[in-house]
Amino acid sequence: MSRLIDSFEQILDGSGETLAEGLLDFFVSGSSSVRKTTFADAALTIQNTNPVVLGGDGRCPNVFGAGTYNVILRTSAGVQILARDPVGGSDSLNFGADWVASISYSISDAVRDDEKYWQSLTNSNQGNQPSLDNGSNWFESDFKNTPVVILYAELDEIPALPTGSVVTVTGEGISGQFVVEDAAHTANVGIIRDFNNSVGDQYLRRLYHGAISVTWFNAVGDGVTDDTSAIQSALDYAVLIGGDMVSVPSSTYITSLPLNVDSSVSFVGQGTGQYPKGPEVASGSVMLENSTKLKASASFVGASAMIRVKTDDGADYTKQGINVKGFVLDCNSIAARGMDITSVKNSVFEDILIYLPTGIGLLVNCLSVSNQTLKGNNATQFNNFKNITVFGAYNGNVTTTIGIQLDGNPLHNVNQNLWENIYVVHGNGNGINILNSDTDLWNRVNTLAWGTGYGCLLDGDPLVGDEYARNIVMNNTQFSGAFGTGGLIAKTAAGRASNFNMVFGYSTGNGTPEPIIEDGARFVWYSEESIHLTSPTIPAFYFQRTNAFASGDTIGRTLSQGKTTAGAVVDFVDKRDFYRGGSGTEYGETRFNYYDSGVISEALAISSKNGLSVGGGDGILKILSETASLNFPSIAAQTSQQLTVTVTGAKVGDVVTLGQPSNGLNPSLVQTGYVSATDTVTVRSSNISSGAIDPGNLSFRVTVINYN
Repeated sequence: MSRLIDSFEQILDGSGETLAEGLLDFFVSGSSSVRKTTFADAALTIQNTNPVVLGGDGRCPNVFGAGTYNVILRTSAGVQILARDPVGGSDSLNFGADWVASISYSISDAVRDDEKYWQSLTNSNQGNQPSLDNGSNWFESDFKNTPVVILYAELDEIPALPTGSVVTVTGEGISGQFVVEDAAHTANVGIIRDFNNSVGDQYLRRLYHGAISVTWFNAVGDGVTDDTSAIQSALDYAVLIGGDMVSVPSSTYITSLPLNVDSSVSFVGQGTGQYPKGPEVASGSVMLENSTKLKASASFVGASAMIRVKTDDGADYTKQGINVKGFVLDCNSIAARGMDITSVKNSVFEDILIYLPTGIGLLVNCLSVSNQTLKGNNATQFNNFKNITVFGAYNGNVTTTIGIQLDGNPLHNVNQNLWENIYVVHGNGNGINILNSDTDLWNRVNTLAWGTGYGCLLDGDPLVGDEYARNIVMNNTQFSGAFGTGGLIAKTAAGRASNFNMVFGYSTGNGTPEPIIEDGARFVWYSEESIHLTSPTIPAFYFQRTNAFASGDTIGRTLSQGKTTAGAVVDFVDKRDFYRGGSGTEYGETRFNYYDSGVISEALAISSKNGLSVGGGDGILKILSETASLNFPSIAAQTSQQLTVTVTGAKVGDVVTLGQPSNGLNPSLVQTGYVSATDTVTVRSSNISSGAIDPGNLSFRVTVINYN
């Protein structure tokens, strides 16, 4: 026989709380259906009920048994918490029992091995001897006693705790397991707690594996309490230990100051409701269930951002390795910006909804030249922005906010970033401003205007005037500017244009006019929309593609357009991938135009139906060619002889030309050719001299040109 469970041990639930009146089911090892009897005495004569019911304090009555068991721990309502198989003999559920190779341990389980105590780092941890594990599945701890449960409010009233003992503390957001230490520490409300008992100061050091929770630092998340200090303390602690994940449970947290996120820190909201439904665009409602919301208080510093990821002036390197994910940032029409990202590299910003900022929803910029980092450069680059939504306005609440602004001032130092699944609802400000930026890729971008702003602006900084938006690639975009303004506008700053950009799959909506392209800006452009070109000083070329019929006869059309110095818009190249003629015929066509003194003329056209034409003339459909050796007989003076050559495809009326015979020709003989019948060319040799001539065997190349 053996005692299966220590009767002095309090059993806890998954949250570290006492499992009052919990249930212990005992089964045959390897089974979860065949029950096996336990006993209340060591002689195995008094049977226990099965399941065994824990006391109100979570302690277990006497449980003895023979052999091994599969033991399942449940709540009083029958919800399973954990299972252990086998238990029995030297195997037990006791905290800090000897390690047994056959037991599968879970995270935080504690065992004794090689006269030391170890805590499991993994689930399904079986067969890995702690003293030989090298830290992969176990870490060494100072456990010396079985854990006890203490209320946080009673810490100062209890006797001295043995150094190295493990205690479970509950209450005031601190719930968890701690190791008792005597050595002095700098108190950290989430990780280190100090208390004064009958023998003086002692300290509790939290045992944890995984993310740091803001609740450990007294974050309440009730939508009323100011949680700024608690959340920032968790973020600061993550920096102190060299980087870690800070977890924010689903709830609403009030903040009154910007939250600063540093290198190698992941700041993650655990909610799942960052994505509003369509009707909320009009109503402005973002009361999302299950979201992790940070909400600006009425006293929030208005000129600041709610989350700030910013490299300090004069730092050695830019910040990097940061992950911000899973938040609703409710600026509450008080905070100027949802998030500032300044001189940051190799970071991820994902699943973020920014609501009603007063200035810019998301600002991405870099340190100024006068505040360069001491090593490396101060660019914001190599970052990934994914699933970003900005609600800067809605129908009935039109503001002057800008949704997203990139500003690499002054040296296009916002560059080489990836943007994916971006949605902006804006008012009298622009949806997206791309200023002094370089080599960013945007994929699946949508803006919707409720005011007078443009959908997207590409520009240099007019105050600096020496850099510009360039090498920007946009794929699958829809920029809906307000009525009367453009969906996208590419401007020129002090003579420097927005150049070398590529737009694929562009469309507009909400009654938005065509894109506006200013002087000298250059694009490769494939979209469904027409383009408005302002009067440039430098010719600008644009490529446009449409899948809609133009004048009822074309589909799949590509234009290469340009502005003349006189301001005229010229379709220099008009390619119709599919052309439907008036008679029902269908073919492809490409036209090259010529502009001279205000007159646009067709210079060259290539058509799968009409062939090749020059200057608007007849089209050449085919050019056929054959070589033949013709042995004419002697030709009397002032007469001629005829021979035929087969040229497949030749038709009566086609133009025939004859190449000079390779073996020479008597200048007194004149050769002509014509199509005398289908597939047949007649070659006539005429003697214009006063005497007979024997031409001999002559080799000709016969060419037939077939016109439309």
